[in-house]
Amino acid sequence: MIFLFVAGPTLFELNLTVDVIGSTIQNFIGTALNADAFDVGNGWSRSNTIFFMAWIMAYAPLIGCFLAKISRGRTIRQFILINILVPGTFVLIWFVAFGGNAIYQDAFNGANIIAEIEEMGFPVANFALLGHMPLQAITIPITILALFFSFITLADAMTGTGIQTIPFGQDRLVAILPLGHELAGYEKFPTIHLIEQPYIGMENGVDGKIAEVLQRNGTPLNVKLRVKDDFETLAMVESGLGISILPELLLYRTHFQIAVRELDYPLTRKICVALQG
Repeated sequence: MIFLFVAGPTLFELNLTVDVIGSTIQNFIGTALNADAFDVGNGWSRSNTIFFMAWIMAYAPLIGCFLAKISRGRTIRQFILINILVPGTFVLIWFVAFGGNAIYQDAFNGANIIAEIEEMGFPVANFALLGHMPLQAITIPITILALFFSFITLADAMTGTGIQTIPFGQDRLVAILPLGHELAGYEKFPTIHLIEQPYIGMENGVDGKIAEVLQRNGTPLNVKLRVKDDFETLAMVESGLGISILPELLLYRTHFQIAVRELDYPLTRKICVALQG
């Protein structure tokens, strides 16, 4: 993509980028809702608009749930920047670099790329464009290799037989308490007091290890309730409903008003990189 911008008609592509942004701002609503009722475009606009509307409606619930899950704990500004502006900018640059370059080659250099596509199909579009660019003996094999490794990566991900883990660090477990809690005054949280304090646990999490270690030391957990999500635990602790023990990395860049204390009995969890074998 960078190669096409640098080796291609850079000034044309920059001007096209500005034109496309302006045209999108000016025509977005009308184009998005254009069903071509009078068949002015021989049905193309109607089928294109309806097709993409159906595509978006089909994928919206899945992608919405995915974005909601990965954005939990982030600010609205971070969500807009990472999930909307950055991908949108990348797609804009991608379309201008490839599509804009192809349009330029056809319009001003007589490349006739569209004729090659009509003859052999859309899969040859990239190669037809690169065939009219400098260093084609290098860029075309690199493109083929990139496609090859993409398919290999996909196939490997789908047919892997196991998970290999490579440890690279540890994350200590810390006590979280409401602000002003009587035990928040300790520099290190005395685990002996877990017997008498209402504990908010996780249905799936680090509680099993905590309970096992503390049980060996005669300090069972006084579990008041269990929740499914780390952030539910943080919210309940913030509201004064109890205390809990969570991994320290989980608290990074969260905005809950809670007290965090190191345990007097050090507990850690192992952090690993998981590779599919």
